[in-house]
Amino acid sequence: MLLPPHILHRLKGCRLLSPRKMAGLPSQGVQRSRRPGEGLEFHHYRPYMAGDDLRHLDWRLYGRGGGLCVRVQTPDAPGRVAILLDASASMGYQGSRSPCSKLSFAALVAGCLAWVASRQGDQLGLFAYGETLREESAERLSLEQFCARLDSLVSQAAGDGAGREEAFRRCGEFLGGRGTVLWLSDFWDDPGALPLQLRFLQACSCGARAIQVWDPDELSLPFQGVRRFRDPEEAGEVESQPALGREEYLRRVEGHRSFLRSLFQNEEVPFLSLGTGEDPGTALPPFLA
Repeated sequence: MLLPPHILHRLKGCRLLSPRKMAGLPSQGVQRSRRPGEGLEFHHYRPYMAGDDLRHLDWRLYGRGGGLCVRVQTPDAPGRVAILLDASASMGYQGSRSPCSKLSFAALVAGCLAWVASRQGDQLGLFAYGETLREESAERLSLEQFCARLDSLVSQAAGDGAGREEAFRRCGEFLGGRGTVLWLSDFWDDPGALPLQLRFLQACSCGARAIQVWDPDELSLPFQGVRRFRDPEEAGEVESQPALGREEYLRRVEGHRSFLRSLFQNEEVPFLSLGTGEDPGTALPPFLA
């Protein structure tokens, strides 16, 4: 996957920080390694030995008669960023006004977020889910490996991903109570399951962010005449005249979107809704700020 340079240019100043840390809520934040090194956090003093970097000498301690001692510090351990990607069948939809499918667009956004994370030295994990169990989830990836996985995922039919529960479990194990998870989905699934899923992600991370991806057709139902609609998740079909049910459909869609906004706000999860024709380079910086 080639990430568009003009989008990366706009994301150059962005940082992917834990939402809880940014909000001032209790969080493990950046993890510290127990291995002494040259990081930012003081660990202990030890006597100076020939060959030590003189910059690490504590001259104030020496001035108080404490002898020549070196400050030993602990380095920052890399953070972890997990991308949880919905690859279910509904994500394969592409309307006539869209440049790509929802899954392709979500993969592009995921790649841009991975680029931001890699620039700040974070470990990357990709966890895709669909209807069938497949060994697609992967962790501790380089940016190149991450984008290659995305390419492989998009090139296959939507729905070919690890089962949802398995992807969530692996994602939780990867994060281990630290790091950030970014969940990309159209969120058209059972709304009753969302609160529990969000709380699980919050419990196994330092914070979650959510991005809803939608196709313009889903918000307008532009079809005319008699149409045959197929449920991509259940594989059922129904014949209908969209014009007759458009008003009721739009009312339900807006109700669901309002529910999502309220849910993510109540759970203190930053939420962004993105159409497949929008520019991630414009939408992501305010979301990450």
